[in-house]
Amino acid sequence: MTRGRIISALMLVVVASTFGGVYQFYFKQKLEEYAQNAKFKSDLEIALKDLEETFMKAKPEEVIQLWRGNRQPWLDSVERRTKYFENEAWYEHEVYPNDGSILRFWYDDASTKMVTEFNTKARAKLGYNFPEDLRINLNIPYVDQLAPADASSEQALYQHLRRLSFGISACELLLDHNVSNIQNLSLWRKRKVPATQNLMELQTFGVSFAMKMSDLIALLEEIRLADNYFTVDAIDISYPYIGYPNEPQLSVQMLVSVADFLDPVAPGAGGAPAAGGGGRATAMAQAGGDVSVEQMFKQTLETRSKRRAEAEGGAQAEPGFFGKAWKLFKRYVLYMN
Repeated sequence: MTRGRIISALMLVVVASTFGGVYQFYFKQKLEEYAQNAKFKSDLEIALKDLEETFMKAKPEEVIQLWRGNRQPWLDSVERRTKYFENEAWYEHEVYPNDGSILRFWYDDASTKMVTEFNTKARAKLGYNFPEDLRINLNIPYVDQLAPADASSEQALYQHLRRLSFGISACELLLDHNVSNIQNLSLWRKRKVPATQNLMELQTFGVSFAMKMSDLIALLEEIRLADNYFTVDAIDISYPYIGYPNEPQLSVQMLVSVADFLDPVAPGAGGAPAAGGGGRATAMAQAGGDVSVEQMFKQTLETRSKRRAEAEGGAQAEPGFFGKAWKLFKRYVLYMN
Protein backbone atom coordinates (compact mmCIF):
# COMPACT_ATOMS: atom_id res chain seq x y z
CA MET A 1 0.00 0.00 0.00
CA THR A 2 2.81 2.37 0.90
CA ARG A 3 4.64 1.47 -2.30
CA GLY A 4 1.57 2.28 -4.41
CA ARG A 5 1.19 5.63 -2.72
CA ILE A 6 4.79 6.46 -3.41
CA ILE A 7 4.41 5.54 -7.09
CA SER A 8 1.22 7.61 -7.34
CA ALA A 9 2.90 10.56 -5.69
CA LEU A 10 5.88 10.24 -8.04
CA MET A 11 3.55 10.09 -11.04
CA LEU A 12 1.76 13.25 -9.87
CA VAL A 13 5.09 14.99 -9.40
CA VAL A 14 6.24 13.92 -12.88
CA VAL A 15 2.96 15.07 -14.47
CA ALA A 16 3.06 18.39 -12.63
CA SER A 17 6.70 18.93 -13.58
CA THR A 18 5.97 18.08 -17.19
CA PHE A 19 3.01 20.44 -17.30
CA GLY A 20 5.04 23.14 -15.56
CA GLY A 21 7.90 22.71 -18.02
CA VAL A 22 5.55 22.86 -21.00
CA TYR A 23 3.99 26.01 -19.60
CA GLN A 24 7.33 27.64 -18.79
CA PHE A 25 9.06 26.91 -22.08
CA TYR A 26 6.13 26.98 -24.54
CA PHE A 27 2.79 28.24 -23.26
CA LYS A 28 4.20 31.19 -21.32
CA GLN A 29 5.76 32.72 -24.45
CA LYS A 30 2.62 32.02 -26.46
CA LEU A 31 0.46 33.63 -23.77
CA GLU A 32 2.59 36.77 -23.82
CA GLU A 33 2.41 36.96 -27.61
CA TYR A 34 -1.33 36.39 -27.45
CA ALA A 35 -1.75 39.21 -24.93
CA GLN A 36 0.29 41.61 -27.11
CA ASN A 37 -1.66 40.66 -30.24
CA ALA A 38 -4.96 41.00 -28.41
CA LYS A 39 -3.99 44.51 -27.22
CA PHE A 40 -2.81 45.47 -30.72
CA LYS A 41 -6.09 44.19 -32.17
CA SER A 42 -8.05 46.26 -29.66
CA ASP A 43 -6.00 49.38 -30.51
CA LEU A 44 -6.55 48.83 -34.23
CA GLU A 45 -10.29 48.46 -33.67
CA ILE A 46 -10.30 51.77 -31.76
CA ALA A 47 -8.29 53.47 -34.52
CA LEU A 48 -10.60 52.06 -37.20
CA LYS A 49 -13.67 53.24 -35.31
CA ASP A 50 -12.22 56.73 -34.94
CA LEU A 51 -11.32 56.85 -38.64
CA GLU A 52 -14.83 55.77 -39.60
CA GLU A 53 -16.30 58.49 -37.39
CA THR A 54 -13.89 61.12 -38.68
CA PHE A 55 -14.20 60.35 -42.39
CA MET A 56 -17.82 59.11 -42.27
CA LYS A 57 -16.85 55.72 -43.77
CA ALA A 58 -15.74 57.34 -47.03
CA LYS A 59 -13.55 55.47 -49.48
CA PRO A 60 -9.82 55.97 -48.75
CA GLU A 61 -8.96 56.86 -52.34
CA GLU A 62 -11.59 59.61 -52.33
CA VAL A 63 -10.23 61.08 -49.09
CA ILE A 64 -6.65 60.94 -50.41
CA GLN A 65 -7.67 62.61 -53.66
CA LEU A 66 -9.43 65.44 -51.81
CA TRP A 67 -6.49 65.81 -49.42
CA ARG A 68 -3.98 66.06 -52.26
CA GLY A 69 -6.17 68.54 -54.07
CA ASN A 70 -6.22 70.84 -51.03
CA ARG A 71 -2.59 70.24 -50.05
CA GLN A 72 -0.83 70.92 -53.35
CA PRO A 73 -1.95 74.56 -53.76
CA TRP A 74 -0.82 75.17 -50.18
CA LEU A 75 2.60 73.65 -50.89
CA ASP A 76 2.94 75.70 -54.07
CA SER A 77 2.10 78.86 -52.14
CA VAL A 78 4.64 78.04 -49.41
CA GLU A 79 7.28 77.38 -52.08
CA ARG A 80 6.64 80.73 -53.76
CA ARG A 81 6.61 82.68 -50.51
CA THR A 82 9.74 81.00 -49.16
CA LYS A 83 11.71 82.06 -52.24
CA TYR A 84 10.69 85.62 -51.45
CA PHE A 85 12.89 85.42 -48.34
CA GLU A 86 15.95 83.91 -50.03
CA ASN A 87 18.90 86.12 -50.94
CA GLU A 88 21.63 83.52 -51.06
CA ALA A 89 23.01 84.98 -54.30
CA TRP A 90 24.13 88.04 -52.35
CA TYR A 91 26.33 85.85 -50.13
CA GLU A 92 28.05 83.66 -52.73
CA HIS A 93 31.80 83.27 -52.42
CA GLU A 94 34.59 80.82 -53.17
CA VAL A 95 34.68 77.57 -51.22
CA TYR A 96 37.84 76.25 -49.62
CA PRO A 97 39.18 73.59 -52.03
CA ASN A 98 40.55 71.45 -49.20
CA ASP A 99 43.63 70.66 -51.24
CA GLY A 100 46.12 70.99 -48.43
CA SER A 101 46.63 74.75 -48.79
CA ILE A 102 46.86 76.78 -45.59
CA LEU A 103 43.42 78.07 -44.67
CA ARG A 104 44.41 81.63 -43.75
CA PHE A 105 46.40 82.11 -46.95
CA TRP A 106 43.51 80.81 -49.02
CA TYR A 107 41.23 83.30 -47.23
CA ASP A 108 43.64 86.14 -48.06
CA ASP A 109 43.71 85.17 -51.74
CA ALA A 110 39.92 84.73 -51.95
CA SER A 111 39.07 88.05 -50.27
CA THR A 112 41.66 89.96 -52.28
CA LYS A 113 40.36 88.46 -55.51
CA MET A 114 36.78 89.49 -54.63
CA VAL A 115 37.84 93.08 -53.90
CA THR A 116 39.99 93.28 -57.06
CA GLU A 117 37.13 92.08 -59.27
CA PHE A 118 34.76 94.60 -57.68
CA ASN A 119 37.25 97.45 -58.16
CA THR A 120 37.58 96.53 -61.82
CA LYS A 121 33.81 96.76 -62.27
CA ALA A 122 33.58 99.96 -60.23
CA ARG A 123 36.36 101.57 -62.28
CA ALA A 124 34.54 100.68 -65.50
CA LYS A 125 31.32 102.23 -64.19
CA LEU A 126 32.61 105.24 -62.24
CA GLY A 127 35.85 105.97 -64.06
CA TYR A 128 37.85 105.67 -60.84
CA ASN A 129 38.52 103.17 -58.11
CA PHE A 130 36.31 102.80 -55.08
CA PRO A 131 37.59 105.28 -52.48
CA GLU A 132 39.06 102.58 -50.28
CA ASP A 133 39.20 98.84 -49.81
CA LEU A 134 35.72 97.52 -49.08
CA ARG A 135 37.19 95.37 -46.33
CA ILE A 136 37.81 98.55 -44.35
CA ASN A 137 34.23 99.78 -44.73
CA LEU A 138 32.76 96.41 -43.79
CA ASN A 139 35.21 95.62 -40.97
CA ILE A 140 36.41 92.52 -42.75
CA PRO A 141 39.77 91.56 -41.22
CA TYR A 142 42.90 91.19 -43.32
CA VAL A 143 44.84 87.96 -42.94
CA ASP A 144 47.23 89.53 -40.38
CA GLN A 145 44.24 90.81 -38.36
CA LEU A 146 42.54 87.45 -37.97
CA ALA A 147 42.00 86.17 -34.47
CA PRO A 148 43.84 82.89 -33.77
CA ALA A 149 40.54 81.04 -33.49
CA ASP A 150 39.25 82.48 -36.78
CA ALA A 151 42.46 81.71 -38.69
CA SER A 152 41.94 77.98 -38.19
CA SER A 153 38.12 77.93 -38.50
CA GLU A 154 36.69 77.43 -41.95
CA GLN A 155 33.24 78.47 -40.74
CA ALA A 156 34.53 81.73 -39.23
CA LEU A 157 36.37 82.64 -42.42
CA TYR A 158 33.24 81.86 -44.43
CA GLN A 159 31.31 84.38 -42.32
CA HIS A 160 33.85 87.09 -43.21
CA LEU A 161 33.65 86.21 -46.89
CA ARG A 162 29.86 86.19 -46.76
CA ARG A 163 29.82 89.72 -45.33
CA LEU A 164 32.26 90.85 -47.98
CA SER A 165 30.18 89.27 -50.73
CA PHE A 166 27.03 90.93 -49.36
CA GLY A 167 28.70 94.35 -49.34
CA ILE A 168 29.92 93.89 -52.91
CA SER A 169 26.40 92.86 -54.00
CA ALA A 170 24.94 96.00 -52.39
CA CYS A 171 27.46 98.18 -54.23
CA GLU A 172 26.82 96.38 -57.51
CA LEU A 173 23.10 97.14 -57.11
CA LEU A 174 23.99 100.84 -57.06
CA LEU A 175 26.46 100.51 -59.92
CA ASP A 176 23.79 98.88 -62.06
CA HIS A 177 21.66 102.01 -61.54
CA ASN A 178 24.32 104.48 -62.67
CA VAL A 179 25.46 105.73 -59.28
CA SER A 180 27.86 108.68 -59.59
CA ASN A 181 29.90 107.83 -56.51
CA ILE A 182 29.67 105.65 -53.41
CA GLN A 183 30.95 107.48 -50.35
CA ASN A 184 30.43 104.99 -47.56
CA LEU A 185 28.94 101.56 -46.86
CA SER A 186 28.36 99.78 -43.56
CA LEU A 187 26.66 96.55 -42.51
CA TRP A 188 24.55 96.14 -39.40
CA ARG A 189 24.48 92.99 -37.36
CA LYS A 190 21.95 90.44 -38.47
CA ARG A 191 18.84 90.34 -36.32
CA LYS A 192 15.94 87.93 -36.03
CA VAL A 193 12.31 89.02 -36.12
CA PRO A 194 10.43 87.82 -32.99
CA ALA A 195 7.08 88.43 -34.70
CA THR A 196 7.89 85.55 -37.09
CA GLN A 197 8.94 83.22 -34.24
CA ASN A 198 12.56 83.95 -35.22
CA LEU A 199 12.08 82.28 -38.60
CA MET A 200 13.16 85.43 -40.48
CA GLU A 201 16.53 87.16 -40.24
CA LEU A 202 17.15 90.72 -41.40
CA GLN A 203 20.40 92.10 -42.79
CA THR A 204 20.47 95.90 -42.92
CA PHE A 205 23.09 98.01 -44.66
CA GLY A 206 23.59 101.75 -44.74
CA VAL A 207 25.04 103.50 -47.77
CA SER A 208 25.85 107.07 -48.84
CA PHE A 209 26.02 107.86 -52.55
CA ALA A 210 25.27 110.38 -55.26
CA MET A 211 22.86 109.68 -58.08
CA LYS A 212 20.61 111.39 -60.61
CA MET A 213 16.95 111.79 -59.74
CA SER A 214 15.77 109.56 -62.58
CA ASP A 215 18.21 106.79 -61.61
CA LEU A 216 17.20 107.02 -57.94
CA ILE A 217 13.54 106.63 -58.85
CA ALA A 218 14.41 103.58 -60.97
CA LEU A 219 16.39 102.12 -58.06
CA LEU A 220 13.57 102.60 -55.56
CA GLU A 221 11.07 101.16 -58.03
CA GLU A 222 13.21 98.06 -58.53
CA ILE A 223 13.48 97.58 -54.76
CA ARG A 224 9.71 97.92 -54.45
CA LEU A 225 9.00 95.36 -57.20
CA ALA A 226 11.84 92.94 -56.37
CA ASP A 227 11.16 89.21 -56.25
CA ASN A 228 12.93 89.11 -52.89
CA TYR A 229 12.27 90.90 -49.64
CA PHE A 230 13.69 94.42 -49.78
CA THR A 231 12.67 97.40 -47.66
CA VAL A 232 13.99 100.96 -47.49
CA ASP A 233 13.92 101.61 -43.74
CA ALA A 234 15.10 105.23 -43.93
CA ILE A 235 16.22 107.65 -46.63
CA ASP A 236 17.63 111.17 -46.64
CA ILE A 237 17.90 113.13 -49.90
CA SER A 238 19.62 116.47 -50.31
CA TYR A 239 20.64 118.59 -53.30
CA PRO A 240 23.64 120.70 -52.32
CA TYR A 241 24.45 121.88 -55.86
CA ILE A 242 21.23 123.66 -56.75
CA GLY A 243 23.02 126.37 -58.70
CA TYR A 244 24.69 123.98 -61.15
CA PRO A 245 23.24 123.91 -64.68
CA ASN A 246 23.75 120.15 -65.04
CA GLU A 247 21.18 117.44 -64.32
CA PRO A 248 20.68 117.25 -60.57
CA GLN A 249 23.02 114.96 -58.66
CA LEU A 250 21.29 114.06 -55.42
CA SER A 251 23.18 113.23 -52.27
CA VAL A 252 21.44 110.17 -50.77
CA GLN A 253 21.78 108.30 -47.51
CA MET A 254 19.57 105.30 -46.89
CA LEU A 255 19.12 102.14 -44.88
CA VAL A 256 18.03 99.03 -46.77
CA SER A 257 17.09 95.63 -45.29
CA VAL A 258 16.91 92.24 -46.92
CA ALA A 259 15.47 89.13 -45.28
CA ASP A 260 16.41 85.47 -45.20
CA PHE A 261 14.28 82.55 -44.12
CA LEU A 262 15.77 80.40 -41.35
CA ASP A 263 15.25 76.71 -40.82
CA PRO A 264 14.24 76.03 -37.23
CA VAL A 265 16.87 73.85 -35.56
CA ALA A 266 15.94 71.47 -32.77
CA PRO A 267 17.58 72.36 -29.40
CA GLY A 268 20.83 70.46 -28.97
CA ALA A 269 20.97 69.39 -32.61
CA GLY A 270 24.47 69.00 -33.96
CA GLY A 271 25.88 70.96 -36.86
CA ALA A 272 25.33 74.48 -38.03
CA PRO A 273 22.37 75.51 -40.20
CA ALA A 274 22.89 75.90 -43.91
CA ALA A 275 24.58 79.12 -44.91
CA GLY A 276 22.15 81.89 -45.71
CA GLY A 277 19.08 79.97 -44.62
CA GLY A 278 16.92 79.19 -47.60
CA GLY A 279 15.58 75.92 -46.16
CA ARG A 280 12.07 74.66 -45.61
CA ALA A 281 10.39 74.61 -42.20
CA THR A 282 8.54 71.44 -41.32
CA ALA A 283 6.01 70.65 -38.65
CA MET A 284 8.41 68.12 -37.15
CA ALA A 285 11.16 70.70 -36.68
CA GLN A 286 8.75 73.26 -35.23
CA ALA A 287 7.66 70.65 -32.71
CA GLY A 288 11.23 70.54 -31.46
CA GLY A 289 12.52 67.29 -32.97
CA ASP A 290 11.96 64.45 -35.38
CA VAL A 291 9.27 61.87 -34.66
CA SER A 292 9.00 58.73 -36.74
CA VAL A 293 5.71 57.62 -38.24
CA GLU A 294 5.81 54.42 -36.16
CA GLN A 295 6.20 56.40 -32.93
CA MET A 296 3.37 58.75 -33.85
CA PHE A 297 1.11 55.82 -34.69
CA LYS A 298 2.03 54.03 -31.46
CA GLN A 299 1.36 57.14 -29.38
CA THR A 300 -1.99 57.64 -31.09
CA LEU A 301 -3.04 54.04 -30.40
CA GLU A 302 -1.97 54.27 -26.76
CA THR A 303 -3.90 57.50 -26.28
CA ARG A 304 -7.03 56.05 -27.83
CA SER A 305 -6.71 52.85 -25.80
CA LYS A 306 -6.46 54.82 -22.55
CA ARG A 307 -9.40 56.97 -23.55
CA ARG A 308 -11.54 53.93 -24.29
CA ALA A 309 -10.53 52.24 -21.01
CA GLU A 310 -11.46 55.35 -19.05
CA ALA A 311 -14.81 55.58 -20.85
CA GLU A 312 -15.61 51.95 -20.02
CA GLY A 313 -14.69 52.43 -16.36
CA GLY A 314 -11.33 50.70 -16.48
CA ALA A 315 -9.80 47.82 -18.37
CA GLN A 316 -11.35 44.37 -18.01
CA ALA A 317 -9.51 41.81 -15.89
CA GLU A 318 -7.24 39.53 -17.89
CA PRO A 319 -8.04 35.79 -17.88
CA GLY A 320 -6.13 33.65 -15.41
CA PHE A 321 -3.62 30.92 -16.11
CA PHE A 322 -6.17 28.22 -16.92
CA GLY A 323 -8.22 30.60 -19.05
CA LYS A 324 -5.16 31.52 -21.14
CA ALA A 325 -4.14 27.87 -21.40
CA TRP A 326 -7.62 26.92 -22.61
CA LYS A 327 -7.55 29.66 -25.28
CA LEU A 328 -4.17 28.49 -26.53
CA PHE A 329 -5.39 24.87 -26.52
CA LYS A 330 -8.39 25.82 -28.64
CA ARG A 331 -6.30 27.97 -31.01
CA TYR A 332 -3.34 25.61 -31.61
CA VAL A 333 -4.88 22.17 -30.96
CA LEU A 334 -8.58 22.44 -31.75
CA TYR A 335 -8.08 25.26 -34.29
CA MET A 336 -10.93 27.27 -32.77
CA ASN A 337 -11.20 30.97 -31.98
